[in-house]
Amino acid sequence: MVFQNPDLQLFNASVRDELLYRLPNPDMAYYGWLISALGLEAYENTPPLLLSEGEKKRVALGLVLMRRPAHGLLLDEPSLGQDNVHKTVLIRLLRTLADAGYLVVMTTHDLTLASHADRLVLLGQGVRLLRTAQLKRSWGSFRLAADQHHFACLVPAWT
Repeated sequence: MVFQNPDLQLFNASVRDELLYRLPNPDMAYYGWLISALGLEAYENTPPLLLSEGEKKRVALGLVLMRRPAHGLLLDEPSLGQDNVHKTVLIRLLRTLADAGYLVVMTTHDLTLASHADRLVLLGQGVRLLRTAQLKRSWGSFRLAADQHHFACLVPAWT
């Protein structure tokens, strides 16, 4: 799980220490790929709490991915603090994980991110289900009320 507030997950002295924390035999090739894929190479020796919100979110995602979750990920507002470039990186990474068989569940207010989901559940005032949609990537006529919250899934083929 990747929390909305990454400060709740980060406590080590460097990004490297954070990602490798308590991994007895870390796969350093995977670590190298992951830190590069998340755009964190320049921050390897930086204390995570000194990073921007978007960078901290990517460190928290890397922390979870280094543990190679068995079935999937739960992400709370994963695009929070991400610029357009890093949001695109995030979307590609999450799609790659879903295509590899991981269930990716996320909550978001970001319609750009939600539009890449395979399934979407909209929740409104009082947490009542407003609409469930199987998306077909055609977002044009889809209008949302301002008070709605979005819950999106990238679904692997095995579901």
